[in-house]
Amino acid sequence: MYLMLKLHTDLFLGLPGYLFLGLMGLLLVASLVSGVVVYTPFMRKLDFATVRAERSRRLKWLDLHNLLGIVTLAWVLVVGVTGVINTLALPILMLWQGGQLAEMTAPYKDAPPLQRLGSLDAALATARRAAPDMEVSFVGFP
Repeated sequence: MYLMLKLHTDLFLGLPGYLFLGLMGLLLVASLVSGVVVYTPFMRKLDFATVRAERSRRLKWLDLHNLLGIVTLAWVLVVGVTGVINTLALPILMLWQGGQLAEMTAPYKDAPPLQRLGSLDAALATARRAAPDMEVSFVGFP
């Protein structure tokens, strides 16, 4: 499963693979949007999901093709946009680590390593006491 995950998320290329797949997702979304923009004027003459079965066989297959395309469009658009958003997760995390996290940990840069690690549960309890109205959704490990 790890092999499939790495292939699916970054093509075994790390950040360049993420960005390449993000670009491919953007191109997919752009092609879907442009297809809708180009094809909409032709479909205004017909009611939605019309299949002209009484006409020629070729026209019936064209209408079925169009129906399948419009039904598939919504799902593929959601998958494409979600994929683009997911590919932005790693660069955003890297920017956060190089920016805000680096600033927060700067005072401890030259400190010796901890001899005894703290408890994650204790850290979460401290955070909940400091901000009781908020909910912890992310724990960042430097």
